[in-house]
Parts: sequence; structure tokens; C-alpha cells
Amino acid sequence: MKTVITISCLLLTSCAFFQSKPFDETALYLSGQKPEASVEEYEKNLTRNTSMGGGYYQITAKPLVKPLIIKRFEQTASLRGFSPKEKEKALAKINESFLVDKTCFEFQYEAVRFSQVANLSNWELSFINANGDTLPLKWQKEDLKRPSVKSKTYKAGLSQPTWLGQGIACGNFQTDFKSGFALKVKPAFVQFPFSSNTLLSWEFPERIKIKDSETGRIEEKWEEKKKRSYKRYRGW
Repeated sequence: MKTVITISCLLLTSCAFFQSKPFDETALYLSGQKPEASVEEYEKNLTRNTSMGGGYYQITAKPLVKPLIIKRFEQTASLRGFSPKEKEKALAKINESFLVDKTCFEFQYEAVRFSQVANLSNWELSFINANGDTLPLKWQKEDLKRPSVKSKTYKAGLSQPTWLGQGIACGNFQTDFKSGFALKVKPAFVQFPFSSNTLLSWEFPERIKIKDSETGRIEEKWEEKKKRSYKRYRGW
């Protein structure tokens, strides 16, 4: 009996190594095809983060797509008990600020030790589309006025000054987010010998249409796109 149980456990453990990779649902969240998902699920699936400068900088960003914004708004409106008129006014302002002819990203950073990147104005963001075009983004004026939060962090056994900041950067162009894209992040200072900028990438399977050569029927399927390196943009 013990032998049978052992073999079964080995088989079950082995199966874990051959499980298929979970389907990347980023495209569904970008397009709003997950109406049942919560705000937290939208945040989790759309957020990307990384570190740079030898780990002294931690950065996080997410695209402010309409499905996410509406999810947030509905939650806030419900908690605050907005009237129909208040909802209409707030939605009009949201559309004007972040959606109509705009592409916006929400950005957060934590910078340790280096005061040269303490403020939001010390960071530059650019949007890179699937074709490799680089388009600069500008910070919302009200975010630039907001000071960063200063604290202390222990790193390498030493107490280091740390700055926390956040803001929204937008470009006066619109994208449907149907294809992979990236966000180039360039702080005003990065210590040698680390790269002067880094990238946050959104790569995901895309829905494509294929024509059957025999029947002529158009079918749709998910296709895993080849990962874009964006390497030619590093060092700008």
C-alpha cells in the first residue's frame, strides 16, 4: 500500500510540471471583456512593476483604460452616494481628462538615497506602441504640485532617505490597446553603471482573424505574439 501511495504522489507531483501555462487575460481587461471582475482584479491584471538603479528605485504603472476608470468610478459613486446629476458631471470630467483623444498612465515610484529623483518632475514617461513609435507623456499639473512623501528605508545595513511619489501622465493621442505596448521610464539621475532608463512592457496574446482557405469563413483565435525586445530604445 505504501508503495502505491508513493508512486501516486510522484505522479501527481510530476503532473504539476506539465500543467499548461495560465492564459494571459491582459487583453480582456484592457478591452473591458471582464465585466464581472472587481476593481482589485482589474488593478492586478493591468499593473506592471520593476526596479532600476541597482534596486534603489522601485516603479509601478498601469494604463488608465476606460474599463478600469469606470470600475473605479462606480465603486466611488456607490460609496459616496452620488446623485444621477453628480454622476453625469463626474463622468464628463473623467472623459475630458483621461479618455477623449488621450492615452494616460498612472505611475508610482519609490526612490532610495538619491534626492535627484525625489520629485515627480524628475521622472519622464514615454509610450511605445506596437510599431515602435515613441510618444512623450506629460504629467497632470495638479500632480506636479503634490510633494513626494519622505521617509526612511534600511538598505545595505544603513538608514537611507526614501521618497514616495505618484502621478498621472497623458499624451494627446488615442490608442485602442489591442496590441502590445511599453512604457519607457527615465529618471533624471541613475547611478553608474546602471542604465539611464527602463521599460515596463505589456505583452499578451492578441485576438486575430483568420480566413479558412477551403471554406472562406473568417474565424477568430488567440495568437501569442513574438515578444518585442524594444532594445533599440535603451540608453535614450
